[in-house]
Amino acid sequence: MVNTALTRRTALRGLGTGVVWLSYPGLAAALDKKAVGEAGAGLLFNQAEMRVLTMLVDTVLPETETPGGVALGVPAFIDTQLPACHSEAEQSTARDVLSAVATASRERYGKPAEQLSDSERVAVLSTLDSGKKPFSTSHMWAFRALKRLMAFGYFTTETGATEILTYQAVPGGFKGSIPYASVGTSWGSLAYY
Repeated sequence: MVNTALTRRTALRGLGTGVVWLSYPGLAAALDKKAVGEAGAGLLFNQAEMRVLTMLVDTVLPETETPGGVALGVPAFIDTQLPACHSEAEQSTARDVLSAVATASRERYGKPAEQLSDSERVAVLSTLDSGKKPFSTSHMWAFRALKRLMAFGYFTTETGATEILTYQAVPGGFKGSIPYASVGTSWGSLAYY
């Protein structure tokens, strides 16, 4: 049996290398907040929505040998990122998908989304990610947009950028007058060909 958490983490690690260099002015403040899932309402999401969002983050980015998304404050990041950088329509779509997950959880399992077992969470989110009933294709795309925000938030934390990804400060250091032999070769670019 394939360990889906490690496979998913490996895939997200690859995605994270592409987004780690992105930032916006409020990023540090958003990542400095604690996960608000059990504490209460956020900037955009009410308390119930934050609990569902926290469940989503915990399922997509679970704790393994590295901290999970909840431990690194990804729910609070998403709650800050959406109002700061996304349209009202995108914010409304994110809220709709959280509501759909809450409704589907109650209808399918008779309990709130945050109380689902790991296998029940995976079943609900697999159905959501494929756009199958009770979810629509708009729910599917909204969930995929939330997953992109999860990856962005996770890999732009200090832990995500330095312990999970290989980090090199941009633009890096400068070392002048070094022996050519220590470099080993010259650097070129395919942009010239």
